[in-house]
Amino acid sequence: MPLMEHQLEQNASSHAFDEFDVNWNDQVDNVQCLYNFTLPKVVQSKFQSPLSCTDLSWNSNGRLIAASFGRFNVTGWCLESGYIAVYEISNDFQNDLKVGEKSITKTPTHVIHIEESYAMRVAFHPKMESVVAIGTYDGGVRIHKLEAETDSLIAASSIEQYSHKDPILSLQWLKNRIDNSYVLVSMSSDGVILWWTARNRLAIPIARYKLLDLEKGSSLGISSLSFLNKYAGSSLQNKIAPTTDNSFIVGTEVGQIFKTSFTQIERVNTTKKDVLESLSSQLNCNIDFKYESTTGYCHSVEASPFQKNMFLCSSSDGLVRVYNSFKQKDILTLQPQAEKIANSGGYGYDAKWSPFRPLVVAIGTDSGRLVIYDLEQSSSLPAITIDVETEVQFQLHNNSTANVTMTNNAVHCVRFNYAMRELLATGDQQGQIKIWLLNDDLIQLKRKEMRKLSELLKL
Repeated sequence: MPLMEHQLEQNASSHAFDEFDVNWNDQVDNVQCLYNFTLPKVVQSKFQSPLSCTDLSWNSNGRLIAASFGRFNVTGWCLESGYIAVYEISNDFQNDLKVGEKSITKTPTHVIHIEESYAMRVAFHPKMESVVAIGTYDGGVRIHKLEAETDSLIAASSIEQYSHKDPILSLQWLKNRIDNSYVLVSMSSDGVILWWTARNRLAIPIARYKLLDLEKGSSLGISSLSFLNKYAGSSLQNKIAPTTDNSFIVGTEVGQIFKTSFTQIERVNTTKKDVLESLSSQLNCNIDFKYESTTGYCHSVEASPFQKNMFLCSSSDGLVRVYNSFKQKDILTLQPQAEKIANSGGYGYDAKWSPFRPLVVAIGTDSGRLVIYDLEQSSSLPAITIDVETEVQFQLHNNSTANVTMTNNAVHCVRFNYAMRELLATGDQQGQIKIWLLNDDLIQLKRKEMRKLSELLKL
């Protein structure tokens, strides 16, 4: 008996299974395309060229994915409509793949028509799995609730002096520290960041912030935004939305990168409709830190879910840079399309950290590739490179149609599923959304991986 007690005590203090996470699903060796989603043909037929997928968002239980449809290559007035389409993932998705070799095509469960503008951003509520927010090309913000066979508009902003005047480039839900409610934070390219609440049905923003270049005194052209995760590395990292007192990273149109924060958040009251008038003027964001600039447009910035002081930036100079938020210069540089950079072209549109593997990064490129790095193995060579093929239907002169498979088609969006670790979504320029089944190597935490992440931060 004493021998057994001694052994049990040893087991309790052993580190043999540190960072081990059991996976009960069948083993998957390759990354495979599970589903292929598009807008319904009746919608597609309204446009001479397909609408692009401009954003993706998984809901809180990981069973629904919403895609926004619009165009990035438009300036001036928007003369077309936009759409939001919502698709459902089956409960037994792994068995779906066994039906055949090819991916399964599904129609959306919901289609939301944005009559007056493109849909540029979409964001499911962190807790309410059927509530989705939408940001439009004309600066509007809307909230919809998905019902069994339809959807209902809960709230919509109006165009007035406090609204955005430019396309929405970021839309995120935050938890308000003051009253524990959720606020919707929208950002447009003119440097304006607005807080919204459903309590006043989006009648007026409850706060208006401006990001200014302190040296020049002019507004910064923001292109991307990500909130640093205070709970990074803890058991709460994937369960709690960022809060209004979090610092956040912004990237700009000219390659500048800043760490900034909201000021005077204690003055913002989500129950008062006339809060902006009471503040007398807009608030300014504090610029807390300035990083070494990239040489191109910052397409995306993304805070690490495992390390609160780490983030990455994907820019049009062809590089994805990893930063320590307390150091000006990047600590690691990835070249997802090194062969294209050498020939003056090729870059990553979107880059995201895995929520389950601290050292895994997925990148969507302008040449139609999904590139996945496993930094635990290598920072110079990707673990996975996939040509994301897109099938496009063309109208022929005799009124017949022909399907053409395209490979050089920009992947605008990459999204990991925070509820189901096996799934990754991509959205491309031709408006096709693909759901990928990741292999076990990319989803199972490696031994001592957190330690390697800490070592990377010290570079």
